[in-house]
Amino acid sequence: MAAKLSLLFHGRFKLGLRYILYHFKTPSATRTTALKAMTEGTHFDFSTGLGFTDWRNTDPEEVYLYNMRAEAKFPMDILDHVSLIESADFHNCKFGKLPKDIGKFKDLKKLDLSYNFLATFPKSVEDMTQLEYLDLRMNRFTAIPTTLKRIPQLKVLDLRYNQIDGIFQAPETPEELAEALKDCEIRL
Repeated sequence: MAAKLSLLFHGRFKLGLRYILYHFKTPSATRTTALKAMTEGTHFDFSTGLGFTDWRNTDPEEVYLYNMRAEAKFPMDILDHVSLIESADFHNCKFGKLPKDIGKFKDLKKLDLSYNFLATFPKSVEDMTQLEYLDLRMNRFTAIPTTLKRIPQLKVLDLRYNQIDGIFQAPETPEELAEALKDCEIRL
């Protein structure tokens, strides 16, 4: 998908898709076209659209994540270009942090942020009142973010393969989090 999209953009705009998304900072018809090209129905697929490696079904010991020279920026402006997003895939997008206003994604039910470089989660997540599935596997969390307890509607929270305490055994879910997320399957 990524190669086809990039070739189409290169043929039409003389620029590749990744270039358009990383360098067109102001709203433009070209950027709108690029962001809409990665949207199918109510699913936004930034990861596949940019052609990043899908590590989800690979043994974590075989995964090779590399830092980019310039940290990838989360495309907050997608909400200005696409009317409704209920699921979003940002798997292996090289994010080191999320924007403080990520809570603007109020309609999201499923969010995949696995295989990035995240160590914190913004407080505005509490505004994501529809979020039921959150994949934070293989990031850099050293503790379970306390902000996650503000999402009581979560059904699945995946925090496996982070740097959370539990060197010789799986870490235990803190009581406070377990109480706040009573109906949630927490994967550590």
